[in-house]
Amino acid sequence: MENAVVDDFNKDGNLDIAAVSHGENCLKIFFGKGNRKFEQVQVLPKKSVGFHPDHVASVDWDGDGFDDLLLASEGERAVLYFRNNKGRFSEKPMKFSVSAYPQSLLIADLDQDGKRDIVLGPYGPQNITVLWGKDPKAFSFEVTKISRSPEYGGYISLGDWNKDGRQDVFFIEPDSNRVRVAINKGKRRFVNKDVYAWVRKNANTLPRMPASVASADLNGDGCVDVLIPMELGKVAVIAYGDCHGNTASVDEIPAPAWGYRGCGAVAAGKGHPAMIALGEKQKMFIGKQDKDGKWKLKKFKAGKSPTMFKFLDIDRDGNLDVLFVDYDGDKIGIYFGPLF
Repeated sequence: MENAVVDDFNKDGNLDIAAVSHGENCLKIFFGKGNRKFEQVQVLPKKSVGFHPDHVASVDWDGDGFDDLLLASEGERAVLYFRNNKGRFSEKPMKFSVSAYPQSLLIADLDQDGKRDIVLGPYGPQNITVLWGKDPKAFSFEVTKISRSPEYGGYISLGDWNKDGRQDVFFIEPDSNRVRVAINKGKRRFVNKDVYAWVRKNANTLPRMPASVASADLNGDGCVDVLIPMELGKVAVIAYGDCHGNTASVDEIPAPAWGYRGCGAVAAGKGHPAMIALGEKQKMFIGKQDKDGKWKLKKFKAGKSPTMFKFLDIDRDGNLDVLFVDYDGDKIGIYFGPLF
């Protein structure tokens, strides 16, 4: 399992799940039936999704009131658009080909022209790419490149790092032991700068290799912060933003045994505190800050390699739940809240 998105695809009031199986080369649709139960209702096969699909996102692309699916298909080197026909997805998607092998896909109006844009994080040393919305009906775009990632840094996140009203793009550079941000300057221009960079002191020091990235206001000051799990180094890092495009301070969360890989983050709201999720081998840790500002972790069992955590109220009982996929397995996991 690579990625999943939660949405009410058939508009029955229950949240549904669309999950990408990278190994099986398919996209599986599960309808929520209430009472925390789900039923698989459709499988979009390899002939629809291509070889090694990676990341799925939902959005009402055609404006008919039903959210559609956009898929980053690594093997097809394309973004695929699956139209939602009242809960049933077309098996013949519209296709926009790209030069890189897309691993991550995020949707936002980056240039604020009223049209949705797509940011693609690449698999391998290729370009992070922006597809600027051109003609939604034709599923056509203008393409620019933000940054060439010299490593396998396909995981990206969006957030307003300098609080200027525009979405910026956070991305990892694993072999350089750093996380960067492409500051959105408007008029389709970006300026790259470091969010967190770690310098190896000597040959005996373990590197800190970022594995993924998530962003949210984690300390309640109104500024976006960045969560960075390190696959090596046995630590996760939180880079707290200053609302001006800089890192104000850094917090470190030790890994109990191995290194963290997956992550997720949510700001405080509607009766719940700010929370983070970190994935380690066979374990998931949900964290919140105590009265002294220290991050307190609660451990859960979680498949072989849990990643891609999402906080949301899936059963709609007023408590946040957390969903994850098992990167080295074949399952989606949900822990229903309250999580603390």
